[in-house]
Formats: sequence, structure tokens, C-alpha cells
Amino acid sequence: METISVRAVAFLQCVLALVLARRLQLPAAACSAALKSFGRVLAQDSTTIKLTPKLAAAFPGSRNQRGSNHGHLKIQALYDLLAQRFVSFSLIGFNRNDQAAAYDVVRVVRVGDLVLRDLGHFVTASFQKIAQVGELFLIL
Repeated sequence: METISVRAVAFLQCVLALVLARRLQLPAAACSAALKSFGRVLAQDSTTIKLTPKLAAAFPGSRNQRGSNHGHLKIQALYDLLAQRFVSFSLIGFNRNDQAAAYDVVRVVRVGDLVLRDLGHFVTASFQKIAQVGELFLIL
């Protein structure tokens, strides 16, 4: 079975961090004024990458109409937009959806954080756990 090395994970983290830094460049004054009351601004999202069938055992994907299963790598990330660094980063199979990952932020959220995520992470119980810490969250 083929696996992805620690160096490959680090490489993907660096590439995604660079992309985010370039895409999300806001004027420093606008950032500091709008976000100065938050300790961190945590953006949570995921993406998938189709892999060779050889990797389907390590990173299972969905089956097509003929029953074949290509591997699908899901990158689940929690990124601090202010510090421009990953707080959480995982490489998993396609079968762990965003609703299951909605609880990942609960382990790392702190007082003063703003959590941003899309409707794929909409799980009422996870919002309740975030609110217990005393945090704000937006669903985009």
C-alpha cells in the first residue's frame, strides 16, 4: 500500500498557505480595524483530490456506477487568517464528510476566536460546543 509521507503533507501545507496568503491579501489597515477584537480568525474548509486506484485502500473515495473505486484524498484544514498559518491540517479519505469534521474546531478554539466556515460544517451540536467556549462563528 502506498502512503503519503510527512514531507508530502508539509509540502501541501506550504502550497496551500501560499495560495491563501496571495488570494486573501487585504489592506493591512482594513484587516486591523475590522478584526482587531479577535485573537484569531479561523477559517475551516476542505477540498478533495482524485487519486489513482492504487491509493483507494488508504484514501477511499466513492464508487462509480460500475463499482470501481478511485482513491480520493480529502484535505481538511483550519487556517488562522491573521497569523497566516494552519491550526489543523489533515489528509483523510473522502468518506469523512465536513459534518464529521465540524467538531475538529472544538479541540482548538479559544476565547476571542472568530470561526468562519461554510454550510458543509453545519452541525448544531458543534455550534453549541463552540458557544460554550464563548466564541463567535459565521457560516458562509
